Amino acid sequence: MADNLPTIEGVFPMNLRHSLLFLLAILVACSTSRLSDSAVSGAEEPDPRLFEFYDPQFRQHLNQSPLKMNGLYFRIVQSDFYGDVHQLLRFYPDGLVIQSNMYVSPDKAVQFPRQTNGQIHGYYGVEGDSLFFTTKAYYNHQPVFYSGISFGDSLILSEGSSSFTKKMSHTFYFFDENQ
Repeated sequence: MADNLPTIEGVFPMNLRHSLLFLLAILVACSTSRLSDSAVSGAEEPDPRLFEFYDPQFRQHLNQSPLKMNGLYFRIVQSDFYGDVHQLLRFYPDGLVIQSNMYVSPDKAVQFPRQTNGQIHGYYGVEGDSLFFTTKAYYNHQPVFYSGISFGDSLILSEGSSSFTKKMSHTFYFFDENQ
């Protein structure tokens, strides 16, 4: 009885079989891509209360702090064939800080959105000219600890994987969005 069943060779011509196999491969690739995208987009955002310097009552008064919020701070992380990669920090009066690494120059990146979903972000605290903050992208990521000082139009920050590890020091320069 099984001998009477049609085979794929007998039902579909050769070029149609290749087309069907190609279509099947595309469908498998798309479903795999969708799974990996959902794994990233489904990652849990960190609860603001888990950040060391989060304070829901925090409000930075612009005239009382050397930290500037009418633009962003930047440094060049690396240069390659495509251009300079800038690490950007944007501070907000409610204590939020958003970090981004981009091939875009600061004058083009100054308007990057205030969005925490999927972005490296954290919350900062200030004492005089001293600045402290931690950043992370998702709940299960390890935070990066920053401490430093605001000095004129620049920040001198040390960064490390904990508040006790040896830290690398970087200078960030301010770019005013009104220029």
